[in-house]
Amino acid sequence: MTAPVLLIFFNRPGVLQTLVDRVLQACPRKVYLASDGPRPGRETDAHLVEECRRIVRTAGWKGEVCERFMGHNLGCGLAVSSAVSWFFEHEDRGMILEDDCHPHPSFFPFCRELLERYREDDRVMSISGTSFDHPDRRTRREWSYSFIRQPAVWGWASWRRAWHRYSFDLDPSSIRTLPAGAFPRQFGPSVRRWRRTYQRVARHRINTWDFQWAFSHLLHRGFAIAPSRCLVSNVVSESGTHGSGGAGPWQQLPTESMPFPLVHPPKVEWDEELDAFVDRVHCNHRGRFARAIWKHGQRLGLISTDQVRRGSLWGRS
Repeated sequence: MTAPVLLIFFNRPGVLQTLVDRVLQACPRKVYLASDGPRPGRETDAHLVEECRRIVRTAGWKGEVCERFMGHNLGCGLAVSSAVSWFFEHEDRGMILEDDCHPHPSFFPFCRELLERYREDDRVMSISGTSFDHPDRRTRREWSYSFIRQPAVWGWASWRRAWHRYSFDLDPSSIRTLPAGAFPRQFGPSVRRWRRTYQRVARHRINTWDFQWAFSHLLHRGFAIAPSRCLVSNVVSESGTHGSGGAGPWQQLPTESMPFPLVHPPKVEWDEELDAFVDRVHCNHRGRFARAIWKHGQRLGLISTDQVRRGSLWGRS
């Protein structure tokens, strides 16, 4: 059996059913089920939320099951962060999957092995399932994973010791005083954009939880493990809570099988080149003019999805 798994869901029974089917195959020894409550004034929520809860309750889990089903709506930020806190109140390590994050079977043994390997290493704060590196670049990598400063939360794993560093409410002074060297890339426009984003989160202008998790990695100089294969895909849901639910260039990433045994890096060392690529390409933290070109080029359909993921208009990145 694999390590404990936390499933977080709300009102999307279609994507949830696919996730449940995949987690069942991994036979987790313990499953934690967390559901936010219906939103006031949304007539369809009550039915959809109840349908999602029915799916997980009748799934036929082989291990122990724990439930946290809210009677009222907390919203995305608090619903997810408080569910993760609840999970780590009971477990010292484990995997976290939201309903639209669909894992390859390799995700589970990959996380299980690394949760054990780095269980007492405070430098390592999380294990990502998604890779935003382009396949052309991943094939040139020597190890099964690298260490970067940007956690990906479309399927991830962590430890209680790391989550204890998490704070839902960011301190604006910590954002202002965080040295530029703590950021994923020491590039002026990128650092400034990160600071502005984190300040918006601190003022609660963005209802989220994941920027706070990323900030905790920077604040504590912690690493996220980035796999050399994409092990989790964020899929297009039937009713995206944050927008129209249309596919973006980073959704529907094809997953791959992770070769075992894992090839471990010889030491815990920052992969600056990979972090810079993710920051520039996935986050589009380029200079103002270049950022505008990429943003509008995607919107007008002048830049293909593969070019976006590659970060280059001319071929191999």
